[in-house]
Amino acid sequence: ISNRKESDIMTIQYNSGIHNIRDKDRLSKLIFLSYHIALYKTISESLGFNNREISVDEIFDFIQDLKEDNDIRVPTIERIEISFCFNILESMGICHSR
Repeated sequence: ISNRKESDIMTIQYNSGIHNIRDKDRLSKLIFLSYHIALYKTISESLGFNNREISVDEIFDFIQDLKEDNDIRVPTIERIEISFCFNILESMGICHSR
């Protein structure tokens, strides 16, 4: 398990108590997106782009770029799912989108 990404480990932990396949898929995508939105935000801030809003299209493109890396399992994600994840993160005060 030490070779797995943090998002994979979180997915395993959350999925252990969920029995509905559709809910598991949705939750897995939300965990994946939350992790990678935070990663994108951290990278952006380290490059000097502090406190800027991130767009759904930026994250969508970032996820598409991840698909080219064979070491990362990337689920099929639609823009509406990214928007939904942003809404959850915004309601928690964690991240703001454009």
